[in-house]
Amino acid sequence: MSWALAALFCSFFLAAKVEANRHFRHNGLELAFTGALGGGAVLLLLLPWAYLPADGYFYAVVALSGIGGTLTVPALLDLAARQSGRVTSMYMPVAVFTAFLSYGLLRPESMEALLSDTGRMTGVLGALFFAGFAVQFIRRNDAGWRHFLVVLPAGLIYGALDALYKYVFDPSYPMIGTGIAYAFLTYLLAIFVLAGILARRGKGMRALMTKKLLVNGLIIGTLGAAALVLCTAALVLAPNPAYPGVITIMVPLWLMIYNRARGVPDNASPLAGAVMVVAALSLIWFTR
Repeated sequence: MSWALAALFCSFFLAAKVEANRHFRHNGLELAFTGALGGGAVLLLLLPWAYLPADGYFYAVVALSGIGGTLTVPALLDLAARQSGRVTSMYMPVAVFTAFLSYGLLRPESMEALLSDTGRMTGVLGALFFAGFAVQFIRRNDAGWRHFLVVLPAGLIYGALDALYKYVFDPSYPMIGTGIAYAFLTYLLAIFVLAGILARRGKGMRALMTKKLLVNGLIIGTLGAAALVLCTAALVLAPNPAYPGVITIMVPLWLMIYNRARGVPDNASPLAGAVMVVAALSLIWFTR
């Protein structure tokens, strides 16, 4: 499997997750918790195929993901439910450039190799820029500065986590098995973090154990778990952890196509979507 293919399937699952959340319209914190329960339950069934590395740094990244990454999820889910998937996708360009710069600091040799080839460097940076530019303009008046400030921490955290995951991943590790372990441990930690937040806000567990919320959480959690495993595979396979983001950034494009296929009015820009596709294909070409 190529990094581009893994990232493409990851983007499909992310788009499905965003659309499902928009349809469910639950409280973001409550859905994040039941989503962690649902995703964790699905990943528990896959544990026989999981691989647990002996490297302590791997678990440090898991801890950062389970705590730092989890704290951003409720805000993103709330925003997606109130607005649209394209608003929450605003964090993706931030994550892409954060991953690119972070990995350059962690692995200076990777940046040196890119800088030594002017043509490739120009193509890669151009693809990153135009992909980030296009996602901001795929739909007019979809968001403002206030929305951007909500998603900014998520972009910075997710980008840094992508770089750290690739940095600690040893090529000898089984790619999918390690991804399953990473996703399961991240979800497991998220359950405890979110349960603590809910308890502090006076939310009892019994109130969350409704059939509707649990079923919707299972759907959201399963989609998120599949996306996480595929995205970690893409990170490992790509020369730089920022590259898969240029494909996963096309989530708003898939939502536009989905809406138009159903005959749902959608004022998204086909031109911006076309720029995303060209940017992704250009990146694949320049990194082949």
